[in-house]
Order: sequence, then structure tokens, then C-alpha cells
Amino acid sequence: TAYGDWSNERSFTTTERTANLIFSEYIEGSSNNKALEIANLGNDEVNLSTYQIAQSNNGNGWQYYHTFPEGAMIAAGGVYVLANASIDIALYDTTNADEVLDYPSVVHHNGNDARALIRVLNTDTIFIDVFGDPDNDPGSGWDVAGVTEATKDHTLLRKPNVEGGVTNPLSSFGNDEDDSQWIVKTNNDFNDLGTIASKFNLSENGITVLCPYAEIGESGIINGITYTKRSKEQITTENASTTCTSGVTDLSKLFEGKNDFNGDISHWD
Repeated sequence: TAYGDWSNERSFTTTERTANLIFSEYIEGSSNNKALEIANLGNDEVNLSTYQIAQSNNGNGWQYYHTFPEGAMIAAGGVYVLANASIDIALYDTTNADEVLDYPSVVHHNGNDARALIRVLNTDTIFIDVFGDPDNDPGSGWDVAGVTEATKDHTLLRKPNVEGGVTNPLSSFGNDEDDSQWIVKTNNDFNDLGTIASKFNLSENGITVLCPYAEIGESGIINGITYTKRSKEQITTENASTTCTSGVTDLSKLFEGKNDFNGDISHWD
């Protein structure tokens, strides 16, 4: 496909399958506090030599293309960070990034600039993940998860249950917290940059185990302890201390008929 005709993308023949890459974090903070993170959701390391990031500014279509440096790789289950060279050191140490870019670059974006992960072989192009709409200028930014203009002055973190990229413009943004693929965080939040999102996390209090995006039966390790997400019916006094209770609203019957219970449930959501 010619770069300008991205809506009619066609596949190409290759012995190497296109990698399962997504934008996993997007930061559009104050001044030049901006970054992008790409996650490799596949089981194999990916050489980025045939991959690019397409760029659109102010709804003017795909205009520019970021190519990765020679030898750039993303490990299986790993992430690749592109950071603006002028990020405030108090927010993020750019020596931890895979690429640190001066102006102009793919990480000198504003809230109304679209980006896309693409793969290019000769004259053939396949779109893997699209962030924003390259052909429309929303003004300051697009709404995400019900948050007005969330692509401006916010950090967006891709939910850990996302399994692949989206090529339909804006469809990953959703209408509310439930149907969006993104978690909208505050301005200049760099806390998660460089770490792939996990389905099991500690809350800000450092005690409560959260797993809102995990499926029933999935497990995760936190501080050396394996926690499993269970339904209300699956939780017993024997497994309560290793159960993540996110999404369970009634546990009153668990203790019916019990004279005592000594399990540690301080981590319950």
C-alpha cells in the first residue's frame, strides 16, 4: 500500500510472521515531557528493522515515518521506550530509554497527533496498531475512556488484557472506563514507563492486591506470593489468603458457620 492510502492496506508474503506489537503507553505531559512505549506481546524476540512508526500532525494524514536504529530489538514480553530528550529528569531518567530523541521526532507529539505501528517490506505496508485518527484534527485531543481530551496532558496506559493492536482509528479509545483499552492517568505520570502492564498489581497503599483485568483462574506473582483470581463460589477459607478479590462484591457467606479464621486477608480488594 502506498503510505497515503493506509485505509486499503494489503498483506504481503513473507516467511516471517508480523509481530504482535502494540502501543502500551502514551505520555503527553507538560512541555516536552513526552514518551511512547511499545510492547511485544509475542513469544519471540522481534527485530525492528522492518517496522516503523507512522506520524500524522494535526489531521494531515500520514506524513512522517520513524525508523528504528540498526539492531533495535524487543524481547518477548518486553517493552521498548522512546523518550523525548527534554523530559524533566525529576520525572524520568532518559538513560533508561531505548531511544532518546531530539526535535523533530516521533515523541514531539501533541494531543491531536496520530501515531501508528507499521511494518514495511519493499512497497508493501501492514498497519499493526493505530493511535488516534490521522485524517482528522480533534482540536486539543481525543476523548479516551470518557475523559475529555485525554490524549493531551495525560498518561495513557494500555490495559494488560489487550491481546493485539487495533487498526480502526479511535476504536481502542472507547466511550467509558469499561470499554476502553486504555487507563487514563494524571499529567506527567512516568511511574509505569518501561514496564509491561501486569494483570496483578499492588494498589498505591502497597497492601491491596488488584486484578481487575484478569480472568477467573488466572494467577500472578506479587512479592513472591502467587495470587489467583477466583469467583465468589471458588473462594474458601483455605485459599482466601492467596485470592485476589477484585470484582467480587459479596463475601459474607464465606465465614458462615466458622468459629474462627486466622488467614491473612489484608490484601483483599
